[in-house]
Amino acid sequence: MQLQRGPGVKADLELYERLLVGGYRANEAGGSGAGQPGSGHGAGHLVVRIEHDTAEDEVGAVDQLTRDRVSFSHATSASATHKGATSLRISASWLCRFSFRVAGGVEGRPVPTATSDHGDCLVNRRGPASLIAPLILFAVIFARPSDTRAQEGLKIYISADMEGVTGAVTGDQLGPGGFEYSRFRQFMTNEVLAAIEAARAAGASEILVSDSHGNGENLLIEQLPSDVMVVRSWPRPLMMMQGIDETFDGAIFIGYHASTTNPAGVRAHTMSSANLAAVRLNGIEMSEGGINAAIAGHFGVPILMVSGDDAAVEEVSGLLGGIGEAVVKWNYGFHSARTLTPEAGESVIREAVGEAVRSIDAFAPYVLEPPITVEITFKNYMPAEMLSYLRGVERADAHTVRYVAEDMLDASRFLAFIGRYEPGLTP
Repeated sequence: MQLQRGPGVKADLELYERLLVGGYRANEAGGSGAGQPGSGHGAGHLVVRIEHDTAEDEVGAVDQLTRDRVSFSHATSASATHKGATSLRISASWLCRFSFRVAGGVEGRPVPTATSDHGDCLVNRRGPASLIAPLILFAVIFARPSDTRAQEGLKIYISADMEGVTGAVTGDQLGPGGFEYSRFRQFMTNEVLAAIEAARAAGASEILVSDSHGNGENLLIEQLPSDVMVVRSWPRPLMMMQGIDETFDGAIFIGYHASTTNPAGVRAHTMSSANLAAVRLNGIEMSEGGINAAIAGHFGVPILMVSGDDAAVEEVSGLLGGIGEAVVKWNYGFHSARTLTPEAGESVIREAVGEAVRSIDAFAPYVLEPPITVEITFKNYMPAEMLSYLRGVERADAHTVRYVAEDMLDASRFLAFIGRYEPGLTP
């Protein structure tokens, strides 16, 4: 069975071919140290999700298409993940990293839309031991649209902060010393439970939750379902996204806040309200949501939705190009807001998560192309001065250091070090 190129899909399919074949040729011409096809160097994989009515013929068609166009080394497996869909995992010694979406047709049965997000072929020029593109996520939709259909067998990551929880406005709600903290631990837990409930109703079968606020010990874990796992406390090399990898289908942000460079937003800050004045990745001002989206994007995992105040939701959604939104309060200032009640906030989150997970194929990963230039501006002079003593760290100005990371994992470890290191650490 062959992939049909009817009206409305031809241009995108040809673009797909140019991106992959062009990148393949560039890699062949890369000379010594490039990861050549068939060499076994820099091995990675491509995941193709196929939506269809049957399985075997469509899998064969995609297998043939990918191998014909870019000479992938071999297809290792094809397995059904849920009714009407199959995941085909193809191992390759050379990869082109991009986020892309094509709507096609099988045996003359077209799908009405065809869109492409972006595509950048990268060549591995750092030698055979490195993998410049650890994951490509490419969705090829066959036979029928699926944007609002409940799916099955999805693996979802939930990163939960607290400043963006319904009703939270000051430190009184956000730490063990606050007189309302115990109540707001419950509200935070309830919002995570609402997200879990909605994700499961939309087809999630495996969920990992990251307790990502303050001491990382806020969620009342005895209230979570017994089959949900939780990441707690610090330090963590992937910070608020610890535990995520390429096996996840999507990620959800609960209780997020705006960035330190945003003039609006309740408790707006990035990583540390006391110490940092700005964090930039590849020149882009970042909120915690942006940093975490880039970590997820390294693994090819899209962000599906975000909850928090209006400033936080607008900031994250604007950066990522539109995701599910759950606004639970509207900021008046750093310590004031008009807010929903906790029960109403949970309902908004439940609805937004359910819609986003049902529409999971509409979202693309947020990928920053390596190397990643990390710039951190401190509120004081001394941190920038001392960090510049480290090899690889440059003092960009009086308050700012610059570090060029190999990829987002390296960038995340550097940020984690900045946020947590102090000489008096014990044990």
